[in-house]
Order: sequence, then structure tokens, then C-alpha cells
Amino acid sequence: MKLASLLSEETICFGKSYSNMEHAIRETLSRLHKSHRIPMPLAEVEKAVLERQALGGTTFPTGIAVPHARLQNFSDLLIGVCVPQTPVESEGQQVRMVVLMLTSKTETTLYLNALGSFLKVSQDSSLFDALCKSGSASNFLNLLKQAQVEVRKEITVQTIMATSFPSLSRSDTVKRAADLFYQHSTSYLPVLEEGELIGELTVLDLFRIGLPDYVFKLGNLKFLKTLEPFEELLRKEEVLRVEEVMKKPTLFLEEDSSIIEAVFKFVSSNRRHLPVLKGKRVVGILSYMHILHKVLRA
Repeated sequence: MKLASLLSEETICFGKSYSNMEHAIRETLSRLHKSHRIPMPLAEVEKAVLERQALGGTTFPTGIAVPHARLQNFSDLLIGVCVPQTPVESEGQQVRMVVLMLTSKTETTLYLNALGSFLKVSQDSSLFDALCKSGSASNFLNLLKQAQVEVRKEITVQTIMATSFPSLSRSDTVKRAADLFYQHSTSYLPVLEEGELIGELTVLDLFRIGLPDYVFKLGNLKFLKTLEPFEELLRKEEVLRVEEVMKKPTLFLEEDSSIIEAVFKFVSSNRRHLPVLKGKRVVGILSYMHILHKVLRA
């Protein structure tokens, strides 16, 4: 199925300025309501969309936002697109395209596949830029048809992984690792050499440096009230190299790995992050929170 087949000119709006995301949502929803039979009052649908929007997680770094609602007693998938004259700020991102989706509470396959296709479009910078600058609904649809964007039958990890991520080299210090953990609010860092994965480091690995071997043999550490182990870590952090403390990578995903495969690996290994490889090169990092935000609560 082509992505363009799920859209119509009547539900694509261009050229207006919006003071916030809520105004853009209302404009798009109004168009959807006029062109399709929605078996619910407009105010009720709007409330459902805005309540979901308030939870966050619908805006992506590529400049696309996908507000949505799953509606009771609704058996269709309706999609409206809004391209603001100037980007709208949402969740700390500048949004160039708003894709509003209304779907059923029970049937989510087509919705998730369409969501994955729009995210894929937003990752293609030249196509996404052309669509945002197309100027009219007809031009927008024509471009999408020419690109022959498919609604994929399955969502792979490539769709939801983080493609921009901090990394380490083997010669970096432990201090640099701690700084990156802190600055990027992450607990996982891949260690790369010419783009290839040679090791990995977690915050827990960092903590272990500060714990002497004997504490692992003790059953009760209540007596240890000071931060002396961490003082030792702080003394070492500028001389200790990443290659001395990193772990050899044993688990990874590929770009076309399924979400279910990723979930299985997270659960069976008790991991929070997994590197995504193309050949031997790291092209993304998948967190279990990506699955929560972009699939279970997408």
C-alpha cells in the first residue's frame, strides 16, 4: 500500500501560521471532521487528541510531530497533514510538519505502519524538505506519489531507534565517559573505532570502578557510610582509559530487526540499550524506552 493512498487533498493544509501546536491540531482536525464521517462530536475527538498530546512523546527530532488519538467505536484510520508557514515549537523541537492520526482503540496495525512510514519520510531530509516546501496539497500528494513511499507491513528498529548518539573511543578517559553520561542523560555509550563497535560502557560499569572487590563478598554494606569508594573513582577518572573498563559487545540488533526481536533481547538479557548495526558499523542506538514511547504509547 502506498502512503499517498491514505491521504486526500482536503485534509492537507498549507501556508498558515500557528502560535502553538494546539492551534495546528485544531486546524487539521477541523479539516478531517469536514471531509469524513466521524461518529463522535468534534469536541470529544479534540479532547482525546489533546489529552494524548499532553502526555508528550509525539514530536521527533527530524521535525515531524504525530499527534493522535485512539477512539472508541471507530473502525477507520484518518490522517490529516498540516505544514505551518513557520515551524511550531513542541517538546523543545521545531516542528515543520504535523501529521494528525485518528484510529481505532483495537486495530492498531495499519496505524503503526503508517506512523513508521511518516517517520521514515522525515528521516529522508531531501524528500521531507521538498514536501514541506511543496506549497499546496496537490503538490504534496504528487511528490509523495512520485517517491512511492510504501506503508510497510512491519515496523523495524530502524524506524524508532536514535540515529544521533554520543560515543567513546578506546583512548578516552573515564572522566569523558562520565561527562557524556551526564550531558546526554543516557546510561549507555558505545565505544567505536572508525565507526565500528569495539566495546560498550554503562553507568553501572562506571559505578563498579569505585567499588573495591571485597564489597561483592559482603552481604551487608550498611556499615559503609562514607563515599570513600567514589573518592577513589574520582582520583582515577582522568588517567583511567575506557579500553581498560569497557565490556566486549555481545548483543546487537540490525536495522531490519523486528520490534519483537528487540523486546525479546531486552527482556532476556535485562538490557536497557542495544546498538543497531549495519554490517559492522553502528547506525543507531535502541532504548527500551523507545519502544514504550513510540510503539506502546505511540
